[in-house]
Amino acid sequence: MSDSGWHPQVLFRFRPRSEIEAAFDEWQRTTHGAQLIDGPGAVHFAYFECAADLPQAFRSGVSRMDYYTARDLDGLFTWMRSDELTRGLSDAERWFGGLNEVDGQAFSANVYTPTTVSGPAPESELPVFVERFEVTQTDSTEFDAWFRQEHVAGIAKQPGVSRVRTFEAVRENVPIASYRSSGNRMLHAELASTSYRKTLMGAPLMALLESSMHWDRRLSYVTRDVFIPMFSFRAHADRQRV
Repeated sequence: MSDSGWHPQVLFRFRPRSEIEAAFDEWQRTTHGAQLIDGPGAVHFAYFECAADLPQAFRSGVSRMDYYTARDLDGLFTWMRSDELTRGLSDAERWFGGLNEVDGQAFSANVYTPTTVSGPAPESELPVFVERFEVTQTDSTEFDAWFRQEHVAGIAKQPGVSRVRTFEAVRENVPIASYRSSGNRMLHAELASTSYRKTLMGAPLMALLESSMHWDRRLSYVTRDVFIPMFSFRAHADRQRV
């Protein structure tokens, strides 16, 4: 689909140690993200920091998130098989010793395809509320019905919520085996920059989170984070089409 809201993505979560955090961010901005976004198939790259001044309920322990998107899954897999990504991953290994473990490895990563989109695409990157769940096949029918009909619909109605998307993780034929971390369902809610704290801490959204706690008790893996945009790039070829 041409609507960017329906583009698949690879989402990464990191926790660099404090002593390398500034250098790691600069490397992402000037080298890693800036170069990889022009690999074949890639469209968009965005890099975020965790909102550290929110209650613990909104912080899973990571401090950085980024994602790369493509127009379709074939394009995303082409990017993942590219020489550009191979070279980028080789260069990234020098940072691994300075990264705290996330989900048992140096970073958490998943390939996600969108399943629902509610709301228009924002003109620029916004703060995002991200929830991720690992749902078993046994629980999937009940969970998906609750997730889309109650939870996602309720969040999409909140003042200050710009767009809400849901995603499912791709588990088959992923070219890079380590891009299959926990979290096979994801909610990605973009929030107004000036009022995201008010939205998150408001009684209606807090009630929705409280009602979701029964899934926290049933599922083996649930994370919630709020991320603030730092920088982003579009592929040169995509910029030329705009």
